[in-house]
Amino acid sequence: MKKIDFSGLLISEAIALVRKEEVSLPKKPIKPILQKPHDTEDVFKYGKLLKEYHEALEKRSQEVEKIKALNSTLWKNLENHIKDRSGLRYIPKKYQSKVWEYAWSLGHHSGLQEVFNYLCDIVDIFSED
Repeated sequence: MKKIDFSGLLISEAIALVRKEEVSLPKKPIKPILQKPHDTEDVFKYGKLLKEYHEALEKRSQEVEKIKALNSTLWKNLENHIKDRSGLRYIPKKYQSKVWEYAWSLGHHSGLQEVFNYLCDIVDIFSED
């Protein structure tokens, strides 16, 4: 996956772009059901379908892990962009994680735009103006 260039975008636009680029998880396969009444041939068919189901489930599980890693990278890149745009990187390093955590605790329930807004307000405290 290529790294997204957020330069020139508002934070809300960057968030929308990440949401657009995020990959959806594949649907779970449907587990077969052994109908009642059934005969020996039905049981063999069911066994074959059940084996195919478990293979499909394992394949999906591997795909999900890859997709989650890709999506995590997307959101981490956005988080880094938010930290850069807010000025967080310009305050003393020893305060950066605490300031991020505090802004996150105040705003994450309303979305990353709110986290960014709180972050800008808090970082402003450190300005020398």
